[in-house]
Amino acid sequence: MNSASVPVSTLGLVKTVIGLGTMTMPFAFAQGGVLIALFSLFGIVVWAQLMFRLLGRCSNLSSEYTFISLARQAFGKSGFSKILASLAEITVLLYASGSCIAYIRCFGDFLPPLISLFHPPDWVADPRLSIVVVSTLIFPFVCLFALLLFLTWFARHA
Repeated sequence: MNSASVPVSTLGLVKTVIGLGTMTMPFAFAQGGVLIALFSLFGIVVWAQLMFRLLGRCSNLSSEYTFISLARQAFGKSGFSKILASLAEITVLLYASGSCIAYIRCFGDFLPPLISLFHPPDWVADPRLSIVVVSTLIFPFVCLFALLLFLTWFARHA
């Protein structure tokens, strides 16, 4: 799966941050209060910038551009490095899965009020139905290209 270029990866990250951020940020501010939310947001921005700079510097110094190859370069070729490299891949997988679940959950929260504007039966506006429809019908079509890349990679490495 080494086919993602820097612009494609950047665009994916921007879409994730802007898409979920515009939907969840007002709720976070309402729940935590303006001062706590601003302080937390500033802390997260500073921490993320530091981590991106460190990751970029490590990538430039080692000339490695994937998480697993960067972990192998950083931890050597021992058996423990394979475990750490696999841990890096699992971390990326969990992060991506969390993002997918968050998107599905946001659809489940926002679709029922929109559907109820058209006065359908009550069962159509149920959030659980929205989540099932999005996760089984709509979401796979949105991710079709990524799924094809994953299946191609999996077929080569299985």
